[in-house]
Amino acid sequence: MRTRPNRRASRSWSPETVALVLRHHFRVSDDRFNAMDLDAFAKRQRDAGLTQGTVWNPWQLLLVCKAWRAVGEPILYETVVVRSLAQAHTLMDAFRANPTLGGYVRRLRMEGAYGVAGSQIIHFVAATVSDLWLNVIGVSSDMVLIKPQGTALSWLNPRTVTIFNRRDDLHEISYTMRKFLAKAIPHWSHLRHVTYSFEEGLDKVHGLYDAVGKSTVESIEVPLDSWGPFRTSLDKVLLAPNLRKLICHKALSEDIVSILATTAVTVEHRLQLASSDVPFSRQFPAEMLDMVLGFAVLATEPRAQPWFDRETARQLLTVSSQVKDFTLAHICRRPCFRSATELAKFNTMLVSRPDLAQRLVAVDLAFAPPAPNPRHGYYSPHSPNDVAGAIALNFLATRAPNLRVVKTLPSLSTSLDNLEGLLPLPQWAVDIVARLQDLEVLDGVTLGTEQEVVTSVTLARMTKLRRLVNTSWPRPPLLQDVAPMSGVFSELRELEIRYSSLNNLQSSDIWPVLTEMDLPMLTYFGYHTIELHKSMAFFKKHGAKLNRLAFRIYSNTEEELSLASWCSNVTQVEVWDPTITDMDVLPSVLRLTLNVPELAKFKKTLSYTLKEDLAEPGKPCPLPNLREVLNQRLPDWKNVEWQNFSDELREKGTLLLNRDEHAWRPRLRHPDVDDDETETTRRTTFSDYRRARTAALHYIDAANDYHDDVVDDYSEDEDDFSENDYFGY
Repeated sequence: MRTRPNRRASRSWSPETVALVLRHHFRVSDDRFNAMDLDAFAKRQRDAGLTQGTVWNPWQLLLVCKAWRAVGEPILYETVVVRSLAQAHTLMDAFRANPTLGGYVRRLRMEGAYGVAGSQIIHFVAATVSDLWLNVIGVSSDMVLIKPQGTALSWLNPRTVTIFNRRDDLHEISYTMRKFLAKAIPHWSHLRHVTYSFEEGLDKVHGLYDAVGKSTVESIEVPLDSWGPFRTSLDKVLLAPNLRKLICHKALSEDIVSILATTAVTVEHRLQLASSDVPFSRQFPAEMLDMVLGFAVLATEPRAQPWFDRETARQLLTVSSQVKDFTLAHICRRPCFRSATELAKFNTMLVSRPDLAQRLVAVDLAFAPPAPNPRHGYYSPHSPNDVAGAIALNFLATRAPNLRVVKTLPSLSTSLDNLEGLLPLPQWAVDIVARLQDLEVLDGVTLGTEQEVVTSVTLARMTKLRRLVNTSWPRPPLLQDVAPMSGVFSELRELEIRYSSLNNLQSSDIWPVLTEMDLPMLTYFGYHTIELHKSMAFFKKHGAKLNRLAFRIYSNTEEELSLASWCSNVTQVEVWDPTITDMDVLPSVLRLTLNVPELAKFKKTLSYTLKEDLAEPGKPCPLPNLREVLNQRLPDWKNVEWQNFSDELREKGTLLLNRDEHAWRPRLRHPDVDDDETETTRRTTFSDYRRARTAALHYIDAANDYHDDVVDDYSEDEDDFSENDYFGY
């Protein structure tokens, strides 16, 4: 038998994590985008810095898979730099083929005039561009390229504009692009910041300074390598009604300082380092590291408890202080405690690390069951272990204000009245847990004891509770006037009530209390024993809202009563105990859940539930429209007997699903199947086919000896045809 390697669980990164990774590589800093140097983007974005001498293009990360391209394409187009006419035409064709790409652009850098291609680029990105870098240098021969692009500038509405003009070419340039820019600025209602040299003698023809002085600009910046600003240019610019700040990189003259003293404009001096003086940082972004470590600590099995890999987490804690903090924060997000002692030690740690308490959103309690009480023969809710667990849980609730999920393990509905796993909470403990403002899930606890009753005031505090499952109420809640039962559990979606002890059934007085509750959001209800004549009022009020129903025992002693008349929207039914139980006719049910690991017992329970072996053939099937049967105790499809039984149900129009809700597919080679019987059948089938194929080739060879070309066409080497070719993979 061939052995198959152990496949690890899928660790596909979330789109948020992929976005952080790609943004780290695609990001263009503001200093580089606004650089007054046409050679700033002459080299590749990652030229021999981060890659230790290896030049590569970050856009190649989009070729990893479709998911990375879908996330990375908007990030890549956030900053667009056009440096040549060929690039402009290529970008224009890309925008024409996919206009959505133009909506991703937030920063546009035009290092020249590109004619119709430049105007088309501006047309596609005009609605989203907020930062504009524009080169206004041009000569008379470039008029064909300047005019279309300059006319389109009025379509934009940026917040930040950087205007570039080279100081050495002041006496050789044309003012054409500046004229178009001066006509476009009055249309820019979002303009807040302008970077320009504001040099003397450049405003006589184009009127750019007058346009800036009448705009909504709030701050202006003078580059380091410019001659300005000059007094004659600032006289016009300072007339801007919203101007409040002047940013300079060198000292101002005395006449300019005297002018600024009479205005409300403040001067900010900035030190601009040379590119060689800027230190290169290779630090991994903290946000990305946080999300990557969140995937690294996951357990290999999807249903493992705890959910994180202890050995991997222990190794990550020794890498560095930063990795230790992030790893500890992820582990503390949902810790798992196997005893009250571990929970008490964790509470002690939270005293010195309150930041970890803010990250805590869920807690899993896998406490060992207490020893049986020799006098009464059942598990006492007042055992020292349970009392210590309740005290430790309450200390945790007081220190973790963001706690949303409290779950006791094991708490799957596959267990049969697993009350030894429930954590008994006395009335005072339930009151403290109810004070958690964000509590959404309460799983595997007992609300109160037979001596201490939970009041309606305590339940009314759980305003955000959505799931109250695998729980027990030894006694019905006590009604108080200040909190009527109608306002309890206004956000509850799932309610599941089981035994109160191993000797006593849940009190029948709970039905009037449940009927009095409004429960407007309830969609799933589970109860240990449903006697229809006692629960009739409850189902009349809440039955139409339910789409899932669960029980262990169901009985209906009155033929005139029918559960289907009140629960017409129930599509899923779950039976907790594989013992034989009755059931009314429910035509709306499409899925039945029976959690039985043994095949023989599963067949017997399913047969009786569907009334297939009754002596009364005239009695209708309780689930006439059943399409799926779910068995959460069936982990995989390696057992051939389960495969054969699945095929039998499939012939009757019903699918059998395993724990992962996967059905057996007999026509396909399933990855879970690799036993000796299947392998032998596979080899035998291929051997028979190969012998038949060889005999056919010999027959063709003997019948066509006189025609060699026909023989060459039909006969081929047997070794060239493999077993994979026969099975199609």
